[in-house]
Amino acid sequence: MKAKGLTIRLAATSLLLTSCLDPDLRRGDNALGQGRYDEAISAYEAARTRLPEKEHPRDRLASAHRSLAMTLVSQGRCDDARPHYALARALTGPVLIDHQQLYECDITRDVAPENLVEDLKVLVELGDKRPSVLRKLMQLELTLGRDEEAVKRLVELEAQTKLSNSERKRFVELLLRLDRRELVWPHLLELSRLEPLDPITRLKFAELAEQRGEHALAAGIYEKMSLEFPNNPIVFLRLADFRTARGDADGARVAQAWADELRGASLAPTEDKRPLKKSRR
Repeated sequence: MKAKGLTIRLAATSLLLTSCLDPDLRRGDNALGQGRYDEAISAYEAARTRLPEKEHPRDRLASAHRSLAMTLVSQGRCDDARPHYALARALTGPVLIDHQQLYECDITRDVAPENLVEDLKVLVELGDKRPSVLRKLMQLELTLGRDEEAVKRLVELEAQTKLSNSERKRFVELLLRLDRRELVWPHLLELSRLEPLDPITRLKFAELAEQRGEHALAAGIYEKMSLEFPNNPIVFLRLADFRTARGDADGARVAQAWADELRGASLAPTEDKRPLKKSRR
């Protein structure tokens, strides 16, 4: 143990002596301390070409690159800063704050959504899963049509914070579009609890309940809605379809006739304004 401690002290002393004696390291340290980062980088690079591998000033060089990158970011020069962050990362590994600064710089400019997505994905990979980061990434992925990735992001977001009703509705629409019905059910249950009077949510809930074989639940929703929304043809069309599927031909004809009468009173004969696309069974 004592021998190991002595070895570490000797190595540290050797590095200190090298710094004191090597002119490029001295020049680099002096320039770095005074904020002349380009000069510091040049000096440290010169030292790297001559010094043994174990004496390369990696940490100092990375610090100089990061300091210069931060200066460029503060000036709004995001593209100029990016290669310096990359060089620092190659020397000492990724640092979360580097990428956070780059992203904050990028959002002040008219940057393409694809580039912002890459910025945000790196943040998430490095452990930055703040709701604001996940929400922005999800929105951009939806904008770019990357639905499967958006689903993954929504799952991560839900693990971090409570979804808003609008986010949950968007999640439901996305999952239904992707036919990911095993994930939809709990979200429709929650929406029906939070917004018990919303007809669109209730119709989706009833339809999915029917597909799951929970016919009594679906029937209860359709029948109740037919009383609550007596002038909504969509409700009666769905009720007619449900009754037909359950073998109730007479009941289906009654619901269909009333839906046709309502549609005839409110829509031109050639118009089709059903807002709910019929799902695959």
